[in-house]
Amino acid sequence: MSWEVVKGFCRRRTQQIRENFQGAHKTEDHEFDAMLSRAESVVGAAERMTLRLSAVHTDLLDFIKQYDLLHNDLASPSISELDLQGIDKKIELATQDYKIKFAPLEASISKCLEELRRYQSEAHQMEFVVDDRKTKMLEYDFFKNKLVSLRANPPTDTTRIPRNESREAEWQRAFEESSGQARKLFQHLIKNGGELIASGASILAVDVSKFFGEVSKTQRVLFLGSRLADEASSAMSSVQQTAAATIQQATSSAAAAVSVAAITVQAAGTGGSRRYFSSDDPFRTN
Repeated sequence: MSWEVVKGFCRRRTQQIRENFQGAHKTEDHEFDAMLSRAESVVGAAERMTLRLSAVHTDLLDFIKQYDLLHNDLASPSISELDLQGIDKKIELATQDYKIKFAPLEASISKCLEELRRYQSEAHQMEFVVDDRKTKMLEYDFFKNKLVSLRANPPTDTTRIPRNESREAEWQRAFEESSGQARKLFQHLIKNGGELIASGASILAVDVSKFFGEVSKTQRVLFLGSRLADEASSAMSSVQQTAAATIQQATSSAAAAVSVAAITVQAAGTGGSRRYFSSDDPFRTN
């Protein structure tokens, strides 16, 4: 570890102590803090969407699997000798039909989950950019406060003030560059997160519901009047309950996230000093 690294650590710790216990000056950027908060909210909503979509996907796969296992049981030699009154054939047709209908839905869910997981990997960069910005802000504020002290009590060494002014300017540039990179990442996460949440909500609210409707039609055609009509419907109840509980939450999250993305990107483009979000923002945390 180099001596400069050690000195940098000491400067940052000194600045933190002075801020916490002596009320030393520190750089404030409320717009940056607001954007960070919104980005964290959207990332959190995207993580929850991943869990919901994954849960529904698992239940749907289990629904198809149970019909497949039932078909295999009925096709076994010992069972096939029994008089099932054609129920075994209907189960076979239903299983084949469900698999065909589920294929495009599964492809959509898998694609959305893949994109959501890739998005979460990108979101992990937030921790690093925020820490990097914090490090450079502490260095910048340290030299800014040091210059205030030197100017209040000019040192006998006349080179100290110019030398520290140079260090202050150096850290100011580094801090502003780091802040710009962080804002760019936040805008990307807010925009992409809103789009992915909307996509996941659409799958849950539209595509899954469409699948249920098509499965219900198949059940009515194959099992109408059969004692298996109720059993076939109850086989879906777990999946339907999971999706029903998810759809309202997901749709609400999608609308909020898309609104957050649009407002934030628009506000960032103006370069103004206003806050990005209204008081009824569903993602507001303060």
